[in-house]
Parts: sequence; structure tokens; C-alpha cells
Amino acid sequence: MACLLCLHADIREKMDQEPTRDMVIAERERGHFVRAARLALTLELPEEMMRELRSKALWQMAAEWRNPAGTKFLAGAFGISRDSLEKHLMKAMESKSSRGETKSIEPAYDYHTGKYLSFEEWVAGLIKNWNRIPDS
Repeated sequence: MACLLCLHADIREKMDQEPTRDMVIAERERGHFVRAARLALTLELPEEMMRELRSKALWQMAAEWRNPAGTKFLAGAFGISRDSLEKHLMKAMESKSSRGETKSIEPAYDYHTGKYLSFEEWVAGLIKNWNRIPDS
């Protein structure tokens, strides 16, 4: 709950007005899924929309940005365990791969290891080092 309160306070500091559903939709359309999910936390939106935003935000943070601390933070803020996160990311990877959307799962440079890692390797490292990743 503390993480959600931190997110809520952070959003308030950065915005002059109350978040609205239209703001969430606008951010989603821009591809700013993390921002959209953070805004949505302060609103009472349909569960299906919240689930979609959380999923896209986690994918963006993990697969596109390869940010372990951000991924861990979002998982905690969304109430997702390490094991559930791993299953979610692997399922999303398989789905993207089957649709031919491979750009974000191709090997990318990982500054922590100094190596190019496939997304699957990156997730394995994330899970293995989970307890070493600082809590935000």
C-alpha cells in the first residue's frame, strides 16, 4: 500500500489537475504505458483496462527498457510477485514472438553484465538477482 501512496503523491506533485480517464487514454495512445498505469492507479477504472495497462507497463519497463529496478518497482506497486512476474513476462514474450513482434525480445546490451542478452536471458537474470535489486 505504501508504494501506491508514493505513486499517488508523485502524480499529484507533477500535475496541476486531478488525473482523468481521458488523461489515461491519451497517455496510452502515446505509448506511455508506465505513465498511464500510474495515472490509472488514482482512478476507479474497469479492471480489464487496469489489467491491460499494468501488463503493457511491465512489458515496456522490462522488455523495451530492460530496467530491472523499474520492473521490480512496478511489480511491487501492482501487487505482482516475482514468480507471477516471471510467468507473465514469459507468456507475453511467447505471444509477441508468435505474432512476429520480435524487436523487444532480440538480444540487447545489458549494462549490468556487459553482455548482449536475449529477453529470456535478461528475465532469468532479473529473477536470479531479484533480492539484490534495490527497492525504490
